[in-house]
Amino acid sequence: MIRPFSTGGFPRQIVLIILLCFCFMQAAHTQTVATGQKEGKYIITILNESKSRISSRAVYITPVDWPYLEHDHGYPVLKDMKQNTVPCQIIHDEDSRRNKSLFFVVDMEKNESRHYTLTWTDKAMVYDQQVRIRLNKRASQASPLVSLTEDIFLPSMLPKLTGYQAYQADGPSFENEKLAFRHYLDGRNSKDVFGKKIKGLMPDSVGVSVKGVPVDNYHIMADWGRDILPVGSSLGLGGLGILHDGKISRLGVTQKDSVHTIKETRFKMENNGPIYGSFSINYDEWKPSQQRHYHVKEEPTIWTGPYAYENTVTFRDLSGDERLLIGLPKLETEKIPVQMKVNNWMVLYTYDKQTYNKEFNLGMAILVPWDLFDGWEKAPEDGAVNSTYLIKLKVNNIYPVTYYAVAGWELSDPAFKTEKGFSAYLRAMTATLDAKLNISIRAAK
Repeated sequence: MIRPFSTGGFPRQIVLIILLCFCFMQAAHTQTVATGQKEGKYIITILNESKSRISSRAVYITPVDWPYLEHDHGYPVLKDMKQNTVPCQIIHDEDSRRNKSLFFVVDMEKNESRHYTLTWTDKAMVYDQQVRIRLNKRASQASPLVSLTEDIFLPSMLPKLTGYQAYQADGPSFENEKLAFRHYLDGRNSKDVFGKKIKGLMPDSVGVSVKGVPVDNYHIMADWGRDILPVGSSLGLGGLGILHDGKISRLGVTQKDSVHTIKETRFKMENNGPIYGSFSINYDEWKPSQQRHYHVKEEPTIWTGPYAYENTVTFRDLSGDERLLIGLPKLETEKIPVQMKVNNWMVLYTYDKQTYNKEFNLGMAILVPWDLFDGWEKAPEDGAVNSTYLIKLKVNNIYPVTYYAVAGWELSDPAFKTEKGFSAYLRAMTATLDAKLNISIRAAK
């Protein structure tokens, strides 16, 4: 059964690439908020009611939870009981139920209770930037790259037609301090992975030459890391497709195509750190066949802490017989995905030396809601979508689907040097997503 969409916990719940569909909905069921409503200083108490330790759990206190947040009070200042400042931010996304939510991240032991004080200031707090969304584009081959918060991609802009790449790193990059992803906005709409050897954001020079034009300079090892995932004609890690009429169609085209299947693609940056980032991409009139046309919206989100991103997908104009497909690439491995049902999640992962040239161990996973999971299949090697496993999910025009994509590179964390370590991380992540938090807010005396 598809549950209604709502707010809460570890950013919407997890689907490793880790895909999940009712993440936000279920999140509402795993985060209970009781409030008091007076101006001034507030005490926020969080109780982890689960029997598991949670790590990098996203906390959303929404205006639905606490109507006080519906109005502008300035900038939040959150402190723990030792008076240490806890990074937090207000989320801005008018199309999301998370709009105007207070967001922060917690690590807690099982059955632990934490207390925080919340006040407001007229001056923005300065925190270390742990999350960033970036989109740089040139208007013509002779134009310089400029930074954008919104963009429109049209069929006439396919690189096969223009003869050049307009985007730095082929589209928006989205990253936290532990790893980075990029979305190929140039018509392909695949998702790639940058591995990091050190914590922090990627240098601004990644994907741009000294002359200020897009360049592929990220497929060689640098001090910070490199692009680690061969994507090819797969969907990348967590990229989207659809199964209809027994046919597999990708959300977009390949690098060799000169005819697009999407009338208009619209990018909008919603939040850009310091600890939470999100953007939306609307695909208007996607026509995988003459008989089928869809409107699709995806909302990738990333926050400080996890080796993962969250994505929420919404469809319109489905006929009812389709299945959403989520990609788990296999260009450098023949191992079949390992399936783990963990509480409310189905986790599918591969672990192998599956970076470029099979040089390093890399674990990749998708987490999806158990009740939406409808199996998986291997894409044919001679199709427009190939070299990938496809995770199938039930989907309809009413409820969004939320999932998580996860990547663990052995040079990022010693735990990922073994499959056992990667599998343990996935189990811990699902426990974090499933953990029930009881949150109360009261005016300080």
